[in-house]
Amino acid sequence: MSKIFSFDEVSSHKTSDSLWMIIEGSVYDITKFISDHPGGEEVLLELGGLDGTEAFEDIGHSDGAREMLKEYLIGKVDPDSKPQKKTTYEPLPSKEKSKDAGQGLLPVLVPLAVIAAYAYFKYSS
Repeated sequence: MSKIFSFDEVSSHKTSDSLWMIIEGSVYDITKFISDHPGGEEVLLELGGLDGTEAFEDIGHSDGAREMLKEYLIGKVDPDSKPQKKTTYEPLPSKEKSKDAGQGLLPVLVPLAVIAAYAYFKYSS
């Protein structure tokens, strides 16, 4: 029987010293594979501690790559431990208007009027 890990436990392994990833419900310790990954270590570190199934499938890994995974398999992830997605709407906090804010276009129009007056008097003669 393979070991069962929670999503929280997997998520704590996201550094180059200890890098785990979930692919199709299985947990892989890919720490020793980081430097050998053909796509570079950045890709693995970005997905470290997460479910990388979608990224793994999007790349279209070969049968050989899928076979290599078996070497790094350490267990399964408990699907019941998956964090719940937020389903409730929480509005963003409203921005407090400062005393200077809310004057409308006045702060913009005054400098434009000064520039227009300057141009008129300089170039109209």
